[in-house]
Amino acid sequence: MRRTDDDIVVVSNRNSFCDIEFVGVYKPLIEKGKDRLNRFKLVESQIGGPESRMKLREYSPHSRNFRRRIWYTSENLRPPVHEGLDALLSFDQDEFLGTNLYCPSWYSEIAHSENILSMNLLGKQTAQNLLLPRKFIEAQPSFCSADATHLNSFHFHTISRLKELGRLDLLTKGISSVGTSNDKISGKYRFILCSENDIYPGYVTNVLIKAYLAGGIPLYLGDLGKDPHINRNSFINILDFPTLREFISYLQKLDVESYRLIYEQPFLNSLPDIGKIRNFILGD
Repeated sequence: MRRTDDDIVVVSNRNSFCDIEFVGVYKPLIEKGKDRLNRFKLVESQIGGPESRMKLREYSPHSRNFRRRIWYTSENLRPPVHEGLDALLSFDQDEFLGTNLYCPSWYSEIAHSENILSMNLLGKQTAQNLLLPRKFIEAQPSFCSADATHLNSFHFHTISRLKELGRLDLLTKGISSVGTSNDKISGKYRFILCSENDIYPGYVTNVLIKAYLAGGIPLYLGDLGKDPHINRNSFINILDFPTLREFISYLQKLDVESYRLIYEQPFLNSLPDIGKIRNFILGD
């Protein structure tokens, strides 16, 4: 990125000077056991990840055609503190002596508080709405849904146990469809099983917020770590139970009133300070 008096200009040419250079480590780019840092190739002037079909060249650690070099990842990867970068944005909640700022990918869902996050049975949902209690809606017709992507043996075991309690639908891209024209789950399920690909303190993607926006109670498998913004009473975390048996037993005993008390909880305690992230990136 290059800053002007009143705007930000996107620079994708690696040889051009930029005020802020974003680089990232991606597992497909690992060669001979070494992570490779790359300047993002920006698509249609939108800041984001590299084009999936484009082979990114290794950037030169010795180049100096930038003012600040920022490392960012949306994956569960540890920040390369040893690389001498100007700033790090990651899922890691350790500040590493002020060089790293916690910036999980779910923040992108609420970056602009007035943006519509979802259109479903609850109407228009914005980040500000997530600070307010939900209005309880009578039980949806189906018991539970689960996303059929990235399943492991624990997920399959959890799903098999949940099926003992009621109908469970496995949906391809169920969570990712929330709020789109292909929404497959909003308003249809009492519970929505959602899990992170990795269990690590602070590794929180958009699966939890998407499940909440779909109008059910999320059954979550993930670790918020020290995150203060998400209301832990607005969902049921499988990790809060010593065993899967106790989790299933809890759901069996959950009556309508107990369900309502969880359902009506606001998703957020507070909004993340996006301005703080902006200032951190700019070095202000």
